[in-house]
Amino acid sequence: KFKSKSKSKSSKVPQKQKEEEVVKARPDPEEEQSEEEDEFASQDVSRRLLNRTNMKKKGCYSCGIQIPANALRCFSCHVDQPIDPLNVTEPLTVVKDIKNYKIYRITIQDEDNEIPPFMSYVIKLKEKTIINNLSSYVKMSHSQKKTKFSRKQRATARVRDFVIALPQLRAIYDNFPQIVKDFIDEEIEPLREEMVQSIKQCLKKRKVPVDGLWYLFEPGTAVYGSDSNGNKIGSLVKTSSYRAGFCGDSFTINGSVIKTDGEVFYYDNHSFTINGFSGLKRLDDLAVKALDKKTLKELDERGQKFSALGLGNHYMQYRGTVYRSIGMYTTKTRMTGRVMIDTKTYNRRHLSDATYRNANNVNQYSESSVKELSEDERWMSYPTLPGFSFSLKNWGEFAVRDIGPIEFDTEAFKRLVLPAKKKTLIHALVEDYRRNVELVNQIENQAFLEADPSYKKEEKAEDEEIDLSPVDAHGNSRLFTDIITGKGGGCIFLLHGSPGVGKTLTAEAVCEHLSIPLYMITVGELGTTPEALERNLQEILELSAIWGCGILLDEADIFLEKRSKKDILRNAMVGIFLRLLEYHNGVLFLTTNRLSCIDEAFSSRISVALHYNNLDENARRQIWGTFLNATVTNEEAFAKLDIEKLASYEMNGRQIRSCVRLSIARARIDNSPLTMEHLLDTIHLSVDFKTQFSDEKTARKVRKQERLQHNVKVKLPEPLVTAGYED
Repeated sequence: KFKSKSKSKSSKVPQKQKEEEVVKARPDPEEEQSEEEDEFASQDVSRRLLNRTNMKKKGCYSCGIQIPANALRCFSCHVDQPIDPLNVTEPLTVVKDIKNYKIYRITIQDEDNEIPPFMSYVIKLKEKTIINNLSSYVKMSHSQKKTKFSRKQRATARVRDFVIALPQLRAIYDNFPQIVKDFIDEEIEPLREEMVQSIKQCLKKRKVPVDGLWYLFEPGTAVYGSDSNGNKIGSLVKTSSYRAGFCGDSFTINGSVIKTDGEVFYYDNHSFTINGFSGLKRLDDLAVKALDKKTLKELDERGQKFSALGLGNHYMQYRGTVYRSIGMYTTKTRMTGRVMIDTKTYNRRHLSDATYRNANNVNQYSESSVKELSEDERWMSYPTLPGFSFSLKNWGEFAVRDIGPIEFDTEAFKRLVLPAKKKTLIHALVEDYRRNVELVNQIENQAFLEADPSYKKEEKAEDEEIDLSPVDAHGNSRLFTDIITGKGGGCIFLLHGSPGVGKTLTAEAVCEHLSIPLYMITVGELGTTPEALERNLQEILELSAIWGCGILLDEADIFLEKRSKKDILRNAMVGIFLRLLEYHNGVLFLTTNRLSCIDEAFSSRISVALHYNNLDENARRQIWGTFLNATVTNEEAFAKLDIEKLASYEMNGRQIRSCVRLSIARARIDNSPLTMEHLLDTIHLSVDFKTQFSDEKTARKVRKQERLQHNVKVKLPEPLVTAGYED
């Protein structure tokens, strides 16, 4: 209640002197009763809080525990309590009392006495004309309920809100009535000057009050903040506003950032929030800061990478955190591996995450979209790009700063332990496939350019001209596939043999040689029903066509098993596989160690079938040398290793790799170089396990034969016994 303890009438003083002096609040005698009834009848939350002058305790905005009403920090959770002029327990004093409005000051004590005076100003409007004209621009607390004693509408607002809205009010200044113009010129303008001067004094100390954030982040200011994952975001301020909440007022900054849909770059909105605080806060402690030179350089370097990866698809190396949105939550997974950055494909498969464009903003989107970012725009680029992780087999968002180029192992194919003829055949087939893909891309690009009316063909020298003829110099077709267009243009390998002889390594080495991704399919990804198999396999083959990646289906005999008359489900799954493989135009590797189980119909769909024999001593020697050369850098220690003796043990490639890994681990524990003792101990463990496994397998066979021998004879029917069939 804005009532003084004394009910005596105030002495008459000149208006000018009354404006300068601060006296205790006294309502007009004619309105004293009506104001009192109006105040108690109000149902507005802010007005009710304003009336609680006798309140001695309040609940903490964070933990809810009762604390002193004038406490600046909770003694339990140590959270700063926001200072709200509309929710204070200190007495109000009148700064100016005009017929149409009153300006109050609230006495607020701070620990350091650094709170600027403008934070304590509140304006109570009485004139309906002023309220109606300014309510659209200024946040006000209204007294909605009217009593029989009072029919006047009243509203209370902070000086801060009037000052922030002043640029908007100036834009339509001529449309206001004279009483509103006088209020703006005589009250708001001087108060704004006082507020700005107070904010500047605070900024000299590298501090700012919560009510001064609007001045620090004016429209057009270059700022940077962080997203929910801690990645820095540069933005250009468009608008800012204060929002009321349970923990006090928060300050929201709406800015512009640059994103991509995989085809063009465009401007999008992004919001930053600074939570309310009491007193002054250091500029370095704010959640949003003004852009400095060091951060600008950092954001510009990241923007260059964003500009290079934002359009199209790119096969890259990633070492960082993958962000995946699942409903309202975001999961974070740490990974190191290869990824495909592809915003366009991601948006097509995740429509809920794609940028929504309706008829109201499509024109703005098309005007602001560009194919290339300028140097002045790169720092505003978004910190993440969507893509697919080949190791996690999932889509997600990848931090641009952690994306880097891939260092392909060009020697992997040379180190592949295979007979020379098989190696030459694989190399010829793969090289021919790569040249065909390049030729098709060149023909399509040339046709696209020639279809453009503005295209002018450049004259090139004979040695620079690209040969786009489908026939080579010897008359051989360069694009031979099948009689039916789109059929049989793929490169399908069937690799069969014992485990650990190099089937998977062949697929990896071929893809490294081609510098293309390798998508490894597991049985769980494809499903166990015909519908799931067709849907999932078709999706993987589509991704393979978009990205030009190779596909490896390990243990393919599960889906390629022979058909039977009884198992209709199995027949349907085999038929789906046959149809999809027939029209696949990429590189596909099928591996199995049960060749006899595969359906005969697959033999005609396979480009080349390679059998992998068990490793002989020469092959094992090469594998031992390859692994030890890569892990042992000490020449003296390497010279002491007896590779001939190691190769004498019958082991496959996986066992040799595991042996080297375990031996290196033992050497690190012993803090010594790798020795033959480390290797032999590990080999003996492997041999013992192999022997036990073989003995158990032999024992199972023996037990099975014994059960068959001691099986109870079947008693034949009586007619067969008399006919001599009993024997």
